[in-house]
Amino acid sequence: MELICRILKQHPLQSRQYTDRQGQPQVFTAMGLNLASGPDTFYAELTGEQATRCGQLNSDYYYKADLSARAETWQDSQGQERNGTRLYVNRITIL
Repeated sequence: MELICRILKQHPLQSRQYTDRQGQPQVFTAMGLNLASGPDTFYAELTGEQATRCGQLNSDYYYKADLSARAETWQDSQGQERNGTRLYVNRITIL
């Protein structure tokens, strides 16, 4: 989905190591963004190389963001099954 939005908050770049399905060590890099579009506010993540190249986004400008949503299911610490939706930024450009 595409939308016009403003940046409310840009979270620091974070990296964590993990082991992929083939047993190879990998690094996951992400940067969180709090976005506003009209009356709605939401959290989305830039991931991978795009997050490392992003730099500081200016909250005074409007951006066009291409987002994708991914449904997730997991177990919490009490063993309860939880569901949620994560938003990922595929591309973000200044207007």
